[in-house]
Amino acid sequence: MGVLMGTSERVVIDIETTGDRPWEHELVCVGIGGNVHGAEKGRAMARLLMSRPGTTIVCHTNYDLRWLMLDGAKLAFGVEYHDTKVMAWMLDATQELDLESLATKYLGYVPPKQIRMRQGVVCFLDSTGAVLPILEAPQDEVQAYCQSDVKTEGELYDCLKALLIEAGMWEHFVTEEAPFSRLLVEMEAAGLPYDAEAGARKLDRLQAEAIVLREILCRATEAHDFNPGSNEQVARYLYTPEWPHPVKFAIPRMNGMSAEDKLELAQKLAPDKVQVDKVGRDYAYGTQTLKGRNLKPPKLDKRAKTKRPTVSGKVLNLLHGDDPWVADYVQYLKLTKLASYLTDWQERVHDGRLHGRFDQSGTVTGRLAGRQPNLQQVSTKGDVRGLFRGPMFLGDYAGLEVRLSAHFSLDPTMLEIFREGKDLYGVLASNAWGGPEDKSNEGRGLMKVIMLGSQYGAQGDKLAEILALAGMRGYGPRKADALLKDLENTLPRLFEWRQEVIEEARALGYVTTLGGRRRHLPAIGSAVWREMAKAERQAVNSKVQGSAADVVRRAMLVARQAVDPDVARLLLQVHDEILWWRHEGFNDMVVQRLMNACQYGHGFELEVPLIFEAAIVDSWAGKGGSPGQVQAGAYAALGEALAAA
Repeated sequence: MGVLMGTSERVVIDIETTGDRPWEHELVCVGIGGNVHGAEKGRAMARLLMSRPGTTIVCHTNYDLRWLMLDGAKLAFGVEYHDTKVMAWMLDATQELDLESLATKYLGYVPPKQIRMRQGVVCFLDSTGAVLPILEAPQDEVQAYCQSDVKTEGELYDCLKALLIEAGMWEHFVTEEAPFSRLLVEMEAAGLPYDAEAGARKLDRLQAEAIVLREILCRATEAHDFNPGSNEQVARYLYTPEWPHPVKFAIPRMNGMSAEDKLELAQKLAPDKVQVDKVGRDYAYGTQTLKGRNLKPPKLDKRAKTKRPTVSGKVLNLLHGDDPWVADYVQYLKLTKLASYLTDWQERVHDGRLHGRFDQSGTVTGRLAGRQPNLQQVSTKGDVRGLFRGPMFLGDYAGLEVRLSAHFSLDPTMLEIFREGKDLYGVLASNAWGGPEDKSNEGRGLMKVIMLGSQYGAQGDKLAEILALAGMRGYGPRKADALLKDLENTLPRLFEWRQEVIEEARALGYVTTLGGRRRHLPAIGSAVWREMAKAERQAVNSKVQGSAADVVRRAMLVARQAVDPDVARLLLQVHDEILWWRHEGFNDMVVQRLMNACQYGHGFELEVPLIFEAAIVDSWAGKGGSPGQVQAGAYAALGEALAAA
């Protein structure tokens, strides 16, 4: 049935389906090892294989196991899961990770790619060149295609395993990445509880609010049929003193009239301020010349395909957030974006749960990426997280990335702060601008934004944008950089270490995280300044953010071993936050085990302690924000004082 590798039997599984939701779609065939089976037999064979401890199941991406588990299969304790996409990602996270690209690169051939999507329907390209719904395609050809994928994935697995062994990374894959892959599939199958009825009510409210805002925006422009969803129209209105607005309006039939008479009648029927240019059968066309807001446009991004100034909500909020039309427009964008998320959730909910997909190889730093739906980007605002309800245990790490920066840099000020349990941002604000060394320091929020922004290499325009998004307006690039200099003077060793990371990355071509993962940075030696500078920022960011991902992943794995999933089941991880579902038997002892797993289970010898703050809650929103969290506008007075200085 498979290929014996050590004490574990390696078996490739690949399935073909009519879609990604087993409760709506059908299983077409199942490839297992060297054989391909029809739906019913394949389902039974796969369930049997997944129940056999000692087996190593190989797939390319977690789609196959996720589908089978949502279809009712159980993954037994003692079954390992190896994902060839994750293996390739470990070797080089910057390469294309689809099966076709990897086979071309590592195996020297291009496997057939006969699956096509047509208007949301899974179709198959058959030998005659016809593209048919997969259930209507010749099933012998579909099974042959499935068998080809199984063969390719098996060969790719053997090749990637050899390369990981050669690079000294196989043990890391087996002990950390592979178990994490299995844990993610379990989380996908468990799903996140979602109150669809409350979601529908909230969606109705959001759409109603968006309609009102849209009417306000359109009325202010005086344009007939103005569309806030058109970036072109919004840019014309915002950045010009006068702007031409194309108009199309219905007219009655004008049979038997001359062209001149048609034009004259159409002009009389035209909306206010419209100059008619053309008369058709049922519609007339013209132009309104309207007054624009004449705001100063942002600098054009030379790399952008369009030469139109951006109408990004973040940029507008930074440059013109005090303009009432802009403020309404930014809010409209937020409402419509959130409404689109809720619409997707309402369509995807099944048995009261959302079964999102987690991509462990979706980012170069090691943080999870999500889709179908993306549960990694659920807003913390507007009580959206309150829609995810049920008996939960929720926690997050306090300042994980800055604590790791202290560990790596050995900055004496940071080490003292964390070892003595002081408040980081209060002490830093006090050192830079005076005041108490605790959370009562009114400069704390500003310092937190500067510190967190600097973690990602933000300076100048970008740092000013981050400050504006936090409600701290009035900082141009120079003032933002002056604040950054205050931080550098307070933590000189931290900034020296960051430069050392960049130099090491330039010498090696990569950076290494706490857990031993590498991020390759080929552009760090680039002669193009922009590309080199970006790679330098990525070097520091990947060192810190990637190591934070290592800590959280290890904690999740240790927690999974420490507590039976039937008592506390992992449902979700977002950055430094972890969420469990509480089952019968959850008690104080379980809480202590989970806390210990998160604070100490990572196994790294760190120079500073880690703090995991957790609570028993009844919704994802139940824990609330961290103490001293930055609130928009909370530090306006300080911002004005510093700006004046």
